[in-house]
Amino acid sequence: MKITYAILLSALVILLQATNAFSADADPRAISLACDIVQGKNQALCKYRYAASLGVSNLTVKVGERPVAISAKEISAYPVEGQTTAILILVDTSDPARKNTVEKKSVNDIVEILAARKAQDKIGIAVFDTDLKVIAPIGSDAQTALNAVNLIKANGLATEFYKSILSAIEVLKKTDATRKGLIIMSDGKDEDRAYKNEDVIKTAKEANIVILGLGYAERPSDTPALQTLKRLADETYGEFINVSGQKLPTDFISRPFAFVEGGGQLSFNSDTFHGKQEIAVTFGLKESKSDSKSATVKTTLDFPDTRPLMQQLSDFMAQFWMYVLLGFVALILIIFGIYSLLKNMSSKREAYREFAYLDELNGAGTRYIIDKPAILIGRSTDCDITLSNDSISSRHAEIHRRRDGSFYIVDLASTNGVSVNEEKVNQLVLKNNDLIDLGEVRFTFIVN
Repeated sequence: MKITYAILLSALVILLQATNAFSADADPRAISLACDIVQGKNQALCKYRYAASLGVSNLTVKVGERPVAISAKEISAYPVEGQTTAILILVDTSDPARKNTVEKKSVNDIVEILAARKAQDKIGIAVFDTDLKVIAPIGSDAQTALNAVNLIKANGLATEFYKSILSAIEVLKKTDATRKGLIIMSDGKDEDRAYKNEDVIKTAKEANIVILGLGYAERPSDTPALQTLKRLADETYGEFINVSGQKLPTDFISRPFAFVEGGGQLSFNSDTFHGKQEIAVTFGLKESKSDSKSATVKTTLDFPDTRPLMQQLSDFMAQFWMYVLLGFVALILIIFGIYSLLKNMSSKREAYREFAYLDELNGAGTRYIIDKPAILIGRSTDCDITLSNDSISSRHAEIHRRRDGSFYIVDLASTNGVSVNEEKVNQLVLKNNDLIDLGEVRFTFIVN
């Protein structure tokens, strides 16, 4: 039985060891993935986004451990139909000494940025010193935005840098858009006491807002202050560009909102996948001309099962035949174990059975049990039934049980002999209620 249980336990352990561990390589703020089933179609749709700084070159898809072939027509870059981008341009107007930079350089840069706006872009403009002031609400038309640019004046007296950025994030949070980005045009200097860099980063991440920092230092000695802007951009997986004393880069002007528009969507046929599956998308990343690596992000999708029942059973057997076999073996072992246990219990019951009795007719009603195939009766202590009467020989007689269930008594050459129903016998088949005399001791033989 111990061997049976050991084999059974081993089989169960093998069944329980079927696990598959997987972990994404990338920070979800740098790269993320969400998948769903397209209603009415046998198609899975996955939307993904990544930071522009990652430099994605290609992607591969796996469902569970199975690679999925994705054609070029099944991949669409952001934006696709119905997707929009909300951008708030935030200009630091807190220092009159920066009048030329703010009212000329920043204004000209905003005009160039606005010129690159596309149909999906919702753009707004705000300025700040001690407080935030929206001068063109997000979603304003082109003319309203351009008119607002003429209102930008460097007339502030103090810089509530972090507080104003937090206010700008709140404006973006209330905007309905697929992607949201904040462009901050500043020298990075702050006079905040109530808020810190970490407050802005935390709030921006929670709101899924990416920050682009455009740094305008008035003199080389002011450059270190631009690190404030750079950190905000880096921590939200945006971009930082130092434009102090120079024009905006050409590649930036061609796509000024690329910092928040990385990613797209892909689709593939879902017919061959069933039940809850893990989807993993691996992005090839170009860090330099000579170095590259990849980042993987995952999600889980519950694929609908439209297969006929027989096909489901066939596929299940093909995929999990080993586990089915182990389960069958485990079931056989359990049945065998139960059968062995019951048989063992039955054997023990059969091993001890009261086949018949000898009731001594002595007034006390002493009963002796016949529970073995052979019972030795005599005065000796090694007999099965020990009688102390002097008329009994040390080994007087023996009662045997045959395989057919009948009994017979044998006289073992005793001194005073054996009588059955008052007739002397050397050997005789016994019947129920026979009277047996051994010397001076009388019994009634009772069959159970």
